[in-house]
Amino acid sequence: MRTTTVIVALMIALFVVRPVHAGPAEDFDCDRTGDHKVTSSDALIALRDAVDNCRSSEQCDADGDEQQTATDALLLLRYAVKLPVELACGCLYIDQCIGSADDADCAENGFPGYHCFGSICVECTNDADCDDGAVCDLCSRSCVTTSQLFYQTDFQGAVGPEWSDTAVATTPVGERRFLGQFGPTAATSLSLNELPPHSEVSVSFDLFIIGTWDGNQVSLPTCGSFGGQLVGPDEWRVAVAGGETLLNTTFSNIHNHLECWTFMQAFPEEFPGGDHPPFTNAAEVNTLGYEVDAIYHLSFTFAHAAEALELDFSSLGRGDADEGWGLDNVVVEVGP
Repeated sequence: MRTTTVIVALMIALFVVRPVHAGPAEDFDCDRTGDHKVTSSDALIALRDAVDNCRSSEQCDADGDEQQTATDALLLLRYAVKLPVELACGCLYIDQCIGSADDADCAENGFPGYHCFGSICVECTNDADCDDGAVCDLCSRSCVTTSQLFYQTDFQGAVGPEWSDTAVATTPVGERRFLGQFGPTAATSLSLNELPPHSEVSVSFDLFIIGTWDGNQVSLPTCGSFGGQLVGPDEWRVAVAGGETLLNTTFSNIHNHLECWTFMQAFPEEFPGGDHPPFTNAAEVNTLGYEVDAIYHLSFTFAHAAEALELDFSSLGRGDADEGWGLDNVVVEVGP
């Protein structure tokens, strides 16, 4: 079937099967006319462009019968406007590879790494198909970044005034420079201003737990000549100033200490509540060169829209001098 015949069939079908969704162009990236709307005109232009670029039977045989007929044109239209139960903004798809049956076919047709979605090749069908920090946009079936980097520091240089305490230390092993070392009842804050418009914030950082943190333990069980002393619980928290507490938990570095004691910790759950072995979910254990230490990689995402943000980090222990903590690799991102 010649290209002009396909276009005529598509134009006829266009007025039979109207686009099921119309709205702002930025919702779909389907505004082919540039009028900031998504209408039948945009679908028709998308179809025309697709047919112009789709001349071989391998590309345009939408129904798989090895012929180019009006049925193929109707199927192409279906992919252009989609269905209510799928998506109403599929005009981007039509440029790709009609006729694919699985992911391997996508690769063979020039779309390596793409995924089969019906009879078309798309970048993603769900969030799992995208890299970290991106999600699958269900309109364009492409991976889109969900957040933008706003602040980042590894404390290798001078600590800025955004931190309420600018003390830094270097680990005995590895010479890792970090914010701290803070004592068992210390606190520090990160204050950021002039955030761009956003609806959520993601923060991640490495938490260094240094020394004999006692986790959930309240008093020292009797072991030889020791016992009865108050030792905990040793709590640590991070919170949004004036807002929600992101984490309030305990950590334990006590595992068969003096061949007497192993104390449980709340993390990765909240305190009180969690009861887990020491070092549970730690990214590293005893790599910093202290008597005992652990590193936890923590990340949180929370609703936030203000131009200013303050994060408060604090510990609440029993005051043992050998219990400390620090922060490293702090990253703050803002989302749409």
